[in-house]
Amino acid sequence: MKKNHTFLWGTGIIAAVLVVYFGFFGEIPPRDDVAGTIGAVQKHQTEQIKAEDVVFAGESPSTGVTDPEIVEAMASLLERASVQDQAAAFNRATAAEQIGFLGRASRQEVAGVWGRADAQQKVDMFGRTDKELQNAMFGRMNVTSDAWGRMSVTEKADALGRVSLNSQAAMMQRATPEVQAAVLGRIDPSQKAALLGRAERTELAGIFGRTPRIEQQALLERASVSDQNLLGKMSVESQAALFQRATVSEQSNMLQRLSRDEAASLYGKASTDQKIAWLERAPAREQTALLGRVEVQDQAFLFGRAPEREQVATFGRVDKEVQAAMLGRVNVKPADFGRMSVSEQAAVLGRLAVKDQATLFQRATVEVQASMLQRTERAFKLDILNRMSVDEKAAAFGRATPEVKLELLGRAPQIQAELLGKSSFEQQADLMGRQFRTATPE
Repeated sequence: MKKNHTFLWGTGIIAAVLVVYFGFFGEIPPRDDVAGTIGAVQKHQTEQIKAEDVVFAGESPSTGVTDPEIVEAMASLLERASVQDQAAAFNRATAAEQIGFLGRASRQEVAGVWGRADAQQKVDMFGRTDKELQNAMFGRMNVTSDAWGRMSVTEKADALGRVSLNSQAAMMQRATPEVQAAVLGRIDPSQKAALLGRAERTELAGIFGRTPRIEQQALLERASVSDQNLLGKMSVESQAALFQRATVSEQSNMLQRLSRDEAASLYGKASTDQKIAWLERAPAREQTALLGRVEVQDQAFLFGRAPEREQVATFGRVDKEVQAAMLGRVNVKPADFGRMSVSEQAAVLGRLAVKDQATLFQRATVEVQASMLQRTERAFKLDILNRMSVDEKAAAFGRATPEVKLELLGRAPQIQAELLGKSSFEQQADLMGRQFRTATPE
């Protein structure tokens, strides 16, 4: 066991020496210079400060994103943006995110960022290294520690500019988060675009979400025709997920763009109680139109459901010749009928043939017919509902409360997707961005 411990300690010491040597003096082959656009950057991971390790005052980490299609759409927009747009997007990343991108960069990229630091920042970064490493770097700069103490800040910065890229990168990576963030704010657009290329897809999507609506819209409008059709590339489920991000007001506005068939489709998703409620709230004329399609025996049945006074009043509006013919078929003379009470008259009308009762139903006023419908059983009302045309179903949906409309819409992903497709660029950009806005964890 003792031998094993000795071996492990020896291995650790050798590894540490190698890290120090190659980090500051080694001739590690330099990587190719990075291009100024995201698409040209190759991912590189280093064991440096990560975005999740640093949170500045007033910042909060980004929320997770669950829909990969939406993530890909937003990331694609930023990847295809101009260097200027990418640089602007980099500026909207949190300081923690920016430092995270820097931690994944190549040594050349990190050294390039270090070069943007001012003289004092460079000297301060050098001061954060341990004495042993400082002395080693003095040798590389051909400067003694005593001479270093007498140099001005500018002279020190100039001397540090002569050390290797590896050494410069190491100093940058050892800087405090505040210094790193300050230096990152001074780099040029191409460097910002290159560092943004180190972002993961969800990070790009999150940054897009922080973009002002007008800039989101501009990005969409400047995108290729193919990229502008991002919604069309998403599944119905993903589009519906975006629609659900809209406010109630936005959803209500989109509902106004429903086609007749879409409204009728949503009506079909309503519960039986909701459909009956719509039927009962329909204008009397619409109810009458539906009642006119039922069978003769059903019309007679409805007539029998009317109050006695309404039955007698309806009979009174029929031509005298028709009245006499109907009464003759139940062996009642018109004069005798005229001397009867309302209840007795209603009883006579109840003995009429089904055809005659249906005729009386058809002669009733719109209001009386609607009143008859209100008094019918639930099963009969359902039969009436089944006779509705597409236009009538659409009209019924239009009478629903906003709450019911949105409830039904939630059960129809396809229609949500279609409504989202009918929305403006501005609305689409806002909804996409809303998917990735940051939130403070509970």
